[in-house]
Amino acid sequence: MKRKNLTNKQIRASETLVLRFRLNCLHADSESRSRDAGVPIRDIWEAHAIVKEIRRRLGRLGIFYLEMKNEK
Repeated sequence: MKRKNLTNKQIRASETLVLRFRLNCLHADSESRSRDAGVPIRDIWEAHAIVKEIRRRLGRLGIFYLEMKNEK
């Protein structure tokens, strides 16, 4: 489906899914490291920024929720 055939709401929803996918990739990357290696601070900052952006975009879409589930 071409982008011009999508509504603005659908485009924003798909962009939010892309951010969520990136957050899952960061989580998987940190899980693959040994416990002694730790997680780089830039990954933590990036994950925090992504969560803030997802919350902002979902709010613009009119989707309200209590809190994102902490996936472990």
